[in-house]
Amino acid sequence: MSNTILTIILALLLIIFGYILKRMNIQKLIKRCDFTMQYNNCFVGLLNEALNNHRFDNEKYAWLIERVHAMQQELGATGVIYHYTDPLKGFTVREYQLLINFLPEVRGYIREMNNSIMMERFDTSARICADMFIRHKGDLSDLINKETKLLINPFSCLAEAVRYIIALPLSVLYWFGIISEGMFYRVKYSRLLKFINSIIIILGFISSIVTIVLGYEGFLKLINQFLVHK
Repeated sequence: MSNTILTIILALLLIIFGYILKRMNIQKLIKRCDFTMQYNNCFVGLLNEALNNHRFDNEKYAWLIERVHAMQQELGATGVIYHYTDPLKGFTVREYQLLINFLPEVRGYIREMNNSIMMERFDTSARICADMFIRHKGDLSDLINKETKLLINPFSCLAEAVRYIIALPLSVLYWFGIISEGMFYRVKYSRLLKFINSIIIILGFISSIVTIVLGYEGFLKLINQFLVHK
């Protein structure tokens, strides 16, 4: 089998591998979207039960509080208010995680429904939380649509495969617990890694085209001539 055919097969295998990775990423995004909406529905149900029936649903609350850290992490920057002023207590904090702070207070609000100031605070926090869920679901839906459209783009699939291979040593460090999940994703999706990924893809694409056109021997001869003249 000629080196030209091997180059073409390798490129096709990388594209197929990238396609599979993209499919897996889409499924993960769909699961994250489903979890967000499931949490939102349970959250709204808890609040409606408290406001309309003046009853605290312990079952819904238990489900929500068990998953509040996972949901707060899922929301990411969307779930953080960077400059928050408490209208009741008057304090101001930075990077305030509203959901993780608001949810444990819901039980107390039922006993304070005659207090207009408390209910105004409750209503404001509840609306902000509900908006966060909807906004995050919209962001995830946009990512799903974007990734779905890129499935038919062979260059995007190739880039996904190359990105996975480049980040493999980083993934191994994460799997063994040497680096944290936050650091793993920060480095994996950093501009530097994206730049390296782009350079490798461009060089690989050019070398593949030259190899196909000139053949492997011709490609080596061209590289040799370039090095000699240099």
